[in-house]
Amino acid sequence: MTRLNDDGFTLVELTMSILIMSVIVVVIGGALIFGLKTFGLTSQRLSESHDLQLAASYFAPDVASAKTVSVVADPSCPVSGSVVLTLAWTDPTAGNVVVSYLSQTITGGKQLVRHLCAAGTAADVVVVHALGTVGSPVCPTSCSGTPTSTSVSLTEADGYPYTLAASRRGS
Repeated sequence: MTRLNDDGFTLVELTMSILIMSVIVVVIGGALIFGLKTFGLTSQRLSESHDLQLAASYFAPDVASAKTVSVVADPSCPVSGSVVLTLAWTDPTAGNVVVSYLSQTITGGKQLVRHLCAAGTAADVVVVHALGTVGSPVCPTSCSGTPTSTSVSLTEADGYPYTLAASRRGS
């Protein structure tokens, strides 16, 4: 008696394996598409959070150290851009220090830049990379002279708003 060759798969087994593989591919494909769609938004939110942390880490100590506050540029520290706020004080090691926060237009948008003049040198740091709008500084009485506190409202290019606020030391 001869036996039939039972090597291989039956039609039912092949159909079931194709069906199972199709379900797996659809689930993995959906997860991949969802991940790719949310990657850009997540990246943008992380950038906004980083900008806020960076701006706050500079703004609070600058305002705390300031002896004078102004909404115009200091002649001893020339700037390029629209001045939002200028802070000045005397440091025991660096001498006269002037920090200006500027709105600068760049290719593709605007940035908020911290311009520092101290000890005869100048340095710029971009604190908000995708600036939408920046409001006028707000102080208790006037943002000229020696106000006790200062705040500036900013909006990121995509509409994310926040406010930088700080008080002067000893006030």
